[in-house]
Amino acid sequence: MLIDRWECRGNETLKSQSNRTKARILIVDDHPIVRDGLKYALQRVSDLTICGDAATIGEALLLIERTEPNLVIVDLRLTDGDGLDLIKDIKNRYPSVWTLVLSLKTEPLYAERAIRGGARGYVTKETVSQDIVRAIRAVLAGEYFVSESIAGQIIHSNVNVDMKSNRAGMMSQLTDRELQVLERTGAGMSASAIAKDLHLNVKTIHSHRRNLMRKLKIASVSQLFHFVMSTDLAS
Repeated sequence: MLIDRWECRGNETLKSQSNRTKARILIVDDHPIVRDGLKYALQRVSDLTICGDAATIGEALLLIERTEPNLVIVDLRLTDGDGLDLIKDIKNRYPSVWTLVLSLKTEPLYAERAIRGGARGYVTKETVSQDIVRAIRAVLAGEYFVSESIAGQIIHSNVNVDMKSNRAGMMSQLTDRELQVLERTGAGMSASAIAKDLHLNVKTIHSHRRNLMRKLKIASVSQLFHFVMSTDLAS
């Protein structure tokens, strides 16, 4: 976790004044190499400044309160929970702070859920740094931004009647929490491990799995696993 040293030293007046004219960015990702790479890329952009970085939801919320970012870049998988929950929390507690998802997940359903939850943009980690800067600037300007590959898949699914009425139609019935449980089931996690990861009790996870099997017309947990393997949710 890093807090901008210029924000912690009151005698650096000139630097503090300069940073006030820049958009303040907070990075939330559980991989240090990703955080370091983003910091390196964004620190070279004249109208942006990194005010901090965090690996967990807890750290992120503390840093938002302390550093007052304009935009938070969020990964969907964090060590102490799900990034979608953090996005919703930020929207409720800090409505003036924008969020932008940067994720490995290329399934458009995640982008749709993230934006529905409060994110203003969704960018995949395969995106080059110039596109990340474009996304940041678009969000800061009050616009929405989605990676071209994701946007193309969303358009394709919307015009493909068969896809929309079958698998995509069933997936659209899932709640955000059910989607989180489904993804983790596909990753081979046990009910107790999922409960720990999402800070829920095991009975709740079993209930979500029963709802998943009903909505997806699947008879067993092992079939849930194979269902995820047949989709882009496993990426």
